[in-house]
Amino acid sequence: MRLIPSGGVEAVSTQRRPNHRLLAQRKRRDWARIEMAQELETVMHSLGETQVGVDENSIYRWEAGLRTPGTKYRRGLRALFGCSNTELGFPAEDEVTEREDEDERHHAQWAGGPSAMEDAELGSTPAGLAGQPPVPGWALDSGTLIVAPRLWSAVQRSTFLHHLMTTIIGGMASPVLNAFAPDSIARVAAGAEGSSPVDAATVGDMALASAAYRRGYRQLPAHILLPQAIGHMRLTVELLQGSRSSDLSRQLLSVIAESAMLAGTLSLHDLYDFDAARLYYQFAGKAIRESDDRELKPYLLGCMSFTASYGGNLDEAVALSRRSEELAAKLASPKTQAWLHAVAAETYATAQQETAALSALDSAREALERTDQPDTLWIGIGAFDHAKLAAYTGTCYVRLNRPKRAYEALTEAVTQLNPSFLKHQCTALADLATALVGMTEIDEACRRAGQSLAIASQIQHGTSIRRIRNLRDQMRKWEDAEAVKCLDEELLMLP
Repeated sequence: MRLIPSGGVEAVSTQRRPNHRLLAQRKRRDWARIEMAQELETVMHSLGETQVGVDENSIYRWEAGLRTPGTKYRRGLRALFGCSNTELGFPAEDEVTEREDEDERHHAQWAGGPSAMEDAELGSTPAGLAGQPPVPGWALDSGTLIVAPRLWSAVQRSTFLHHLMTTIIGGMASPVLNAFAPDSIARVAAGAEGSSPVDAATVGDMALASAAYRRGYRQLPAHILLPQAIGHMRLTVELLQGSRSSDLSRQLLSVIAESAMLAGTLSLHDLYDFDAARLYYQFAGKAIRESDDRELKPYLLGCMSFTASYGGNLDEAVALSRRSEELAAKLASPKTQAWLHAVAAETYATAQQETAALSALDSAREALERTDQPDTLWIGIGAFDHAKLAAYTGTCYVRLNRPKRAYEALTEAVTQLNPSFLKHQCTALADLATALVGMTEIDEACRRAGQSLAIASQIQHGTSIRRIRNLRDQMRKWEDAEAVKCLDEELLMLP
């Protein structure tokens, strides 16, 4: 070990091994080493570090594997790139405390259980945030969502996201964000004297546009689709202010909820931004309660279960999935029931509840057999058919560590999925690669992983990219294999 000027500790590597992951993060941003050093110094100062000693030589040593950055520099690098230690090629142990703190915040947020989760709302600025200055280094650009670093403090992130929701969505803050009391529809309609009246044909057009955007999720990247979803919300709010009919107002509120759920899904699955996803889902919950849309409520719970599961809160994810299945049986169409059973199955499999997972898959198949609803009329995001159900089935078997059954289901899914459904394709290919690793078919696993990466990098699908990176971590015993080295090169080439 040696002391460095900043007071941190830099460890001498006992075995030289280039850190390709850290190098890839710098190349993705087209930074020279000196530029990365300057950016890191700025971020570390914003984190409260006053003694920072890093230059282009430091960056070279870290990338070449000659040195490992000290704890506070790893913290700074995580904040700079918005990545975990594992994603940056460092040991994960110094993240444990931060993860525990984050889990405690998440648990406190949803401590009321599934009923509290259902009723979660986007409220006013949390206590202590009033008067906080804007978070430095981030801005809102033309209605697009910019992902905030995961290592901001709770106050910084809450301030940013509250500013995002009130600024990006603009008119939604008034009157809609503050108008979700029981009589809000009447008050909005009565207060819209300057607005143009809205007719049924216009509302129908907005609903059709919402459905088109949701179908677009199958292949459009977040940087294209998310601004459209947000813009659609804003336009629908403007129309809501001109509605003179309670029935039309409720239909518009359903469209707002659908757009907010799409924004939440893009934030979670494409951008891997949990806080933004929660915020959009909370906003969708407000619109759903006001619209009294019976089918959207269980669908939203299914979306929220993904957020909890991906965040490691399996008890909450299971509770949300169970509640969504219960409500869907009473309120939802067969296709929505089938999707929710499939989502629940994945959650149960992740929690190693095999009996519940397989039962939910059976329920999904039965419900899907009862549906004759085309995707153009479905409230869901993306697509859901027998091929997508096969993909969910394979994912469940991957989580249950039954690779041969997973391989069978995922091979069927990859064969039958519509080639234009790019996000569904790359996720299925990533899971198929994972199943092949479980069968020790490493060359074929790397080939399938490469196919997934090719699609995922094209559409910037964060969930699939993360799955391939996690898969690569499972292949350490084969890292000298030529196929694994080729996969490493493909990972380095990610934009």
